[in-house]
Amino acid sequence: MAFESFVDLYMFMHKDQNQRASTLSLDDRKQLGAAARNLAYKLQINMILLCGTAKRRTYAHDLYYGIEILFVLFGKPWNAACEGMGHAH
Repeated sequence: MAFESFVDLYMFMHKDQNQRASTLSLDDRKQLGAAARNLAYKLQINMILLCGTAKRRTYAHDLYYGIEILFVLFGKPWNAACEGMGHAH
């Protein structure tokens, strides 16, 4: 289940690669963000079921809390990336 959840989130975040983020309305971005948050939540639940809670999963909360706002602000989460991507800006 955890691997399937990871693939679902990955596929969602990489779909519509050719669509420009500037064409997305605020409502579109909010819907995409909510969908991404729900997929991230499923991933986190399945990771806990797989790994348990004995090991710390640092930054797991960032995926859940951060992904929605990235969609709302930027339309596509990779538009916010900058580390190691200086040549793209």
